Amino acid sequence: MTPYATPSAVMLLLLRRVEGRPQILLQHRHGVKLLNDLWDTAVTGHVEQDESMRQAVIREAREELGIHIALEDLRFSALGHVLIRPGYSYYNGYFEALRWQGEPRIMESNKCDDLRWFDVDNLPPDMIPERRAAVLNHFRGIRYHEVGFEKTLSDKTQLQE
Repeated sequence: MTPYATPSAVMLLLLRRVEGRPQILLQHRHGVKLLNDLWDTAVTGHVEQDESMRQAVIREAREELGIHIALEDLRFSALGHVLIRPGYSYYNGYFEALRWQGEPRIMESNKCDDLRWFDVDNLPPDMIPERRAAVLNHFRGIRYHEVGFEKTLSDKTQLQE
């Protein structure tokens, strides 16, 4: 890997309104190595080589939920830059589906054991913190967030003083 290559992932915000309240579809991760037994966005996946983030969302939605989303029915929501550990970060692209075909269902039961709609103002306490922030930021109009860089930023500031 070159020093400039940074892995990226996509997350789908599948939203609806019930009695005027916004709801989001979340999956409960189970049987996975990372972030196991936590609630996540309905679709989460890596961007493959030579694939755009929007293409990845469409592919992952088909693989994970069995739904079909047209390219023009995706809207950019946010970009998150997450420092996993020193020297290794991820770009997380968040997209909202304006429309989709099919009824969302668990397609990868080896990675997910529940799929449920939640009111946005009542998200589960055991939700991945970075995902929770992205969902809440979506409704605040905040389109960029960073996680994990606080210490490195502090260290760099001290070096410059």
